[in-house]
Amino acid sequence: MPTQTHAIALLCILGSAAARTLCVNNGAPTASDQGPGTEAVPFKTFKPATEQAMPGDTVMVSTGVYRERVAPVRGGTKGSPITYTAAPGANVVIRASETVKWERQSDGTYATTLTDSLFDTLDGTSNSSLYNPFLTALQPGQGCTAPTTGQVHLNGEYLDEVPAWDTASNLQACMIAYQDGRKTHHYHSTRGCFQPQKNGTVLAIQLPDGLVNTTLNESAVEVTVRSRVFAPHTRGLQYITVQGFTMEYAANNWCAQMWYPQKWQYAQSGLLGTRSGYGWTIHNNTLRYAKTIGLDVGIEGGYRPAGGGDNEGTNQPIPNVTGAHTITNNIIENNGASGIQGYGAAPDFDISGNIVQNNGHNNCAGAENAGVKLHGLQGKFERNVIFNNSDGAPAWFDSGASDVRISRNVFMAPAGKQSSGVIFELTDGPVLFDNNIVLGAGGGAGVGSQDAANITLAHNLIAGFWGSPTVALGGLTGRSVGGKTASLRSWWVGANVLLTNGQVPWITIHHEKNASGYELVYNETAEFNVISGGPGTYPVLPELKIAVSNNYNASNGAFNVSVDRGQMVLTLERTAEVNSHCAGGGPGSDVDFTGAVRSASQCVAGPLASVSAGSAINVSLWAALQH
Repeated sequence: MPTQTHAIALLCILGSAAARTLCVNNGAPTASDQGPGTEAVPFKTFKPATEQAMPGDTVMVSTGVYRERVAPVRGGTKGSPITYTAAPGANVVIRASETVKWERQSDGTYATTLTDSLFDTLDGTSNSSLYNPFLTALQPGQGCTAPTTGQVHLNGEYLDEVPAWDTASNLQACMIAYQDGRKTHHYHSTRGCFQPQKNGTVLAIQLPDGLVNTTLNESAVEVTVRSRVFAPHTRGLQYITVQGFTMEYAANNWCAQMWYPQKWQYAQSGLLGTRSGYGWTIHNNTLRYAKTIGLDVGIEGGYRPAGGGDNEGTNQPIPNVTGAHTITNNIIENNGASGIQGYGAAPDFDISGNIVQNNGHNNCAGAENAGVKLHGLQGKFERNVIFNNSDGAPAWFDSGASDVRISRNVFMAPAGKQSSGVIFELTDGPVLFDNNIVLGAGGGAGVGSQDAANITLAHNLIAGFWGSPTVALGGLTGRSVGGKTASLRSWWVGANVLLTNGQVPWITIHHEKNASGYELVYNETAEFNVISGGPGTYPVLPELKIAVSNNYNASNGAFNVSVDRGQMVLTLERTAEVNSHCAGGGPGSDVDFTGAVRSASQCVAGPLASVSAGSAINVSLWAALQH
């Protein structure tokens, strides 16, 4: 029986001339980038494989840590993608970081010299300047708490940054500067810290509390030196598959106002990015420890025909054909600002079965601030679990979301934050939002909206946003969508479980407003929901056709929800008969949150069709990933 190594080797040599398998194995004694990429002589790095791979080829990578930016040179074609994949059973880690030699200083800190050989250029050529993350400011004016795009991690935990202008004594004591108005204050970081010194040519670190005055394990320290891990330099490559990798430690920037062409240097750039590509498949990867964004899947920035969005400074135009990506079963975690960003995420997207968690510790703010932020999403967004992202809403669907189904997801707002669960903005739909679980632990509306119309909310559970409505239809700014003034028209909110507390209105709808006789709040329906909280607030003018009726008030405790965030278990208790009077066969009535087929004749409000009077059920929130 062949060993795993032999099995991989056989795969490498059985490819035909029309569809080859190129092997990369930096652990093989015979590995050479000047070789043929075969069993006997695999490539040592990705680079020659990216240069040689043609449509239909597979680049198969063996276990190892690869320290490089993977930049595909060309794409595949429909039916013949270029596939980059970890070999079966392989543990492949790709990093934009390096390990270096450290010298202990007299004050107990450690220092290293940052030589030019550590860095590369953004565009991958020798014609542009080297990119030194420790000399590159993290986008200013957007609330980001870190001064630069540089990073240092120890044992997988990020160290806080002491600004280059601050004193060596503050590095020694790990006193981190922050602004309060015009005043600079400091706080002590227990997690350790780093400081760029001598104009970015020296890097110094102090170990975390508990490790101070111990011997540094150099191999455990990762210094981020490249902006990205996996992204082409050429925009618009099509049909590339990326699967089975762990990617870590990118020094990328934040993306506020990236839609302005003149803000090209702040275009969206994930640790993994499609560079405005088309038809990519991104499957079963772990993306973590980016300075800002884990994954970007849109047109990056700018707009057609003005251009923009090329943050490598090569002024490549926005491709005419973009989008249609399949993004499935990935873990996107511990990135400094956001998990997924997609400016122009259309058409035909499939974003399903992903975990987006623990992102946002750099506190970057602005209009892109969310665990997942997608502009213009079309397609489906299903069975994702988005939770514990420390800044912004779990998900924000902006600018033209249409022909999209958002179904069977978990959106969990961070504990103690004034954060909405889901935001819809500047869209004219149609959008079906069904069988989702939306959970809060503080203020912020469960589902909020601004300039968003033609949205159906069906069979969702929205709870825990104490002090705020579960659904808030508000925010009319006068912007345009589809050639007319953006509105809040034609929402249908039905067969949901919508629980808030006290006298807070369970639903709020913007007051009457029109633009040159065009009613912006019109044809809203909220019916057959199980609700708690105070009465809804909404316009009552008959001509606006707003109907809020036939909703069952469960404020007497007939419906109770609790969440164990540590175990990710939802407990739903129905203490009495609750009849929302909804009818079978409506929107979202095919399957429930767990994937169970719903009855065609009996309607159960909320995302769990199995709940019944007098029962309490426990549901794993990970169940979203399993169907």
